[in-house]
Amino acid sequence: MISKFSVSKPFTIFVAVVIVLIFGVVALTRMTPDLFPNMNAPVAIVLPADPGASAEEAEREITEPLEQQLATLPNVDELSSVSADNYSYITLVFTDDVNMDAISVDIRDKVEQIKDTLPEGASNPIVMKINLNMIPVAVAAVSMKDMDAAEVSTLTREELLTPLEGTEGVASVSAMGMIDDGLQIVLDQEKIDALNSDIRAAINGEIDDGKSKVRKGINKAESGRSQIESGKSQVTRGESKAEKKLTKTKKKLLRQKAKLEAQKTTLQAQKDQLLAMRDDLPSLQQLADAAEEALSSGGPEAAQQILAQGGFGSLEELYALIQMLEEGDFSEIDSGIQQINQAIAQIESGIATIEKQETSIAFSLGNTYSDLGAAESTVQTTINQLKSTLKEIEDIEGAETNDDDIAAIISEREAAGKAGAVR
Repeated sequence: MISKFSVSKPFTIFVAVVIVLIFGVVALTRMTPDLFPNMNAPVAIVLPADPGASAEEAEREITEPLEQQLATLPNVDELSSVSADNYSYITLVFTDDVNMDAISVDIRDKVEQIKDTLPEGASNPIVMKINLNMIPVAVAAVSMKDMDAAEVSTLTREELLTPLEGTEGVASVSAMGMIDDGLQIVLDQEKIDALNSDIRAAINGEIDDGKSKVRKGINKAESGRSQIESGKSQVTRGESKAEKKLTKTKKKLLRQKAKLEAQKTTLQAQKDQLLAMRDDLPSLQQLADAAEEALSSGGPEAAQQILAQGGFGSLEELYALIQMLEEGDFSEIDSGIQQINQAIAQIESGIATIEKQETSIAFSLGNTYSDLGAAESTVQTTINQLKSTLKEIEDIEGAETNDDDIAAIISEREAAGKAGAVR
């Protein structure tokens, strides 16, 4: 059947063969050597970072707010997170029918909305879509003739890893099954026992010397605290004494000021009364004329009766008042008021000076008292530390130290010495 069709339709068969060859060439030139087919995985990862933050801080300040924000996205099938020092990452798994391009935009919008509430040092979270092409596919084994496993491990670590990491297209290189050389040291137990005896004697001597030094330090600190308490008492007494003295002086000045103000009020009232009487000068002149007429006609007693009605004791007093009112001379009263004002101003200046002294003394003594209190607190802390140290020394002295304990002490000191050398 096919042979008859081919013979009868040679042109059609030729065209079909050409089309097959063309498709084969195109497929051969454009085919990619992928391990996995191009698949749309409905998974996205959000990577926030906060340098210096602990795992607890990263979870509380970054992971939890982002989870609450991202949980509102549609089509979320599963949401999980991992928090570690300096960073965290959140994994979102969506349903299979989701459009990852569109949902990636929604994820970035959610991250932008909450970005300003993240810690100040946190970096902008990275949003990544999971692609199966991201999975590494190259695995190689290394072996060398006439080399053992340790030598091959050294060769791989020192000569192969770095060049491979610099190869174009290689994201990272990791090695597994590496072997490190080790050294085992076996100690002579007899020599260790002899060394333990020497160390025990040295430790006992150091403990006795340490106890003596700590007790001396406690005695000195106690003496210093007593001196500080005495100083605080002296500051309190000095402040009370100075305050009483200044208060007494201030009260005295206030009493003087009150007296002067009363005198000023009296003089001012006299002046106001004279000013009012000046407006009634014709009446006073009439009173003087009536007293003169009574004196000439009825004698001194008649004149005195008329003067008594006006509130005057003698005709000379009335004429002196009339003369003063006519001249309008109140200089004596004004001078008295001015002197009183000057005296009041001096008293007020003195009161202000006393108040400044009170403030200055209170501030100075308060600072001194505060400094003494801080020093007392420091001394008390030192005493507590010394007592705690003495207790630890006594506990060590009272404990039975065996060979294993001494060996442990030696190991700890050797480790501390190596750590110090490394630093």
